[in-house]
Amino acid sequence: MFPGEGLQIHPRNTESPPHEAGFHATLLDGTPVRLRPVTAADKWRIEEGLSRMSPGSIYHRFCRNVAELSSRELRYLTEVDQVRHIAWGAVDPEDPEERGLGVARLVRDTEIASRAEGAVTVIDPYRGVGLGTLLLATLCALGRRQGIRTFRACILPENQLVIDWFRRLGARTVQEDPTLVLLDLDLSEPAWRQTSPAFSGLTRGIESLQPDGQSKME
Repeated sequence: MFPGEGLQIHPRNTESPPHEAGFHATLLDGTPVRLRPVTAADKWRIEEGLSRMSPGSIYHRFCRNVAELSSRELRYLTEVDQVRHIAWGAVDPEDPEERGLGVARLVRDTEIASRAEGAVTVIDPYRGVGLGTLLLATLCALGRRQGIRTFRACILPENQLVIDWFRRLGARTVQEDPTLVLLDLDLSEPAWRQTSPAFSGLTRGIESLQPDGQSKME
């Protein structure tokens, strides 16, 4: 299965408040999720989500062992402007507390404004059902609308699964050594329009959504 096949997106659940930003989606196993911008109120969701990740998943995300995040790190991860630092999270809409299931972010390069470093994190129980693909497609859509043309992924060499995932979408290798692999995914003329029409269609579908209560990002 190529990235994006089988995932479904929905503009907004009819039971959601009219002002609610984001959209709903259905994962490959039928699980409903809601995608929305990360806010400062999500600090506890980041902490709680970290507790549901394996040491290996944490190491692949942070490139180090992390038992807990500092208050400074939590501010950085949640108090974002959605322009220089774009961050969206996936939550469980059927959970009264809407606990976090995953988060994705793009941090714009300070020297090259059209390039941003991206990261996608999914808690272990939700891996393998398309949530990572959905979060990545959301980043690609939001990044394009913000004028970002290059998505840079920094991946540990042993995380071959993610490296192969990006390469299937047409990402090119910028650096590859024993400590780090840098891959650039072109968002202006993306190779995934040919290599994965399903992922391309998913990204275009998300890009066309008008987030409720928000003006379209330019």
